[in-house]
Amino acid sequence: MKIKKYHASLCFLLAIFRVTSLQAYEIQIEEIPFIETESNISLIENPAPPDEGEALISWLGGVEEIERILIGIPYMNLNQVIFTEEYVRNRFNNTVCVNSRRDAWHFAPLTTGTIYLRDDSRIDFSMYLSGISVAGNLFALERSD
Repeated sequence: MKIKKYHASLCFLLAIFRVTSLQAYEIQIEEIPFIETESNISLIENPAPPDEGEALISWLGGVEEIERILIGIPYMNLNQVIFTEEYVRNRFNNTVCVNSRRDAWHFAPLTTGTIYLRDDSRIDFSMYLSGISVAGNLFALERSD
């Protein structure tokens, strides 16, 4: 009986740790669309392209490699999207590379921002209503069909 309680407690703690680690990076939302211009941080300009279907978070090196995401409140289509940290985190955590569909994509602008990595580098991005463009690569939400 004690082993089952211990096992249940351990599973609960591991579940909390997993949720905490999945949200390890900070989301910082600012009032204006934002692309960082600090000179003491190196900009990643031409990283290796992701594979088709590769998750954005994986391509960035995993959740543990991301320090924070700085993003501006949308300046267009504001009434179409409820913009929260949860919304931004969901978009980043659940998008995959769709470069093969780039030419047919509708790029309705939403906002811009900067992804800060733990190695003191950064990468700018544009968020659209239907996707995220990072270093010339297009990522969109995974389909559930």
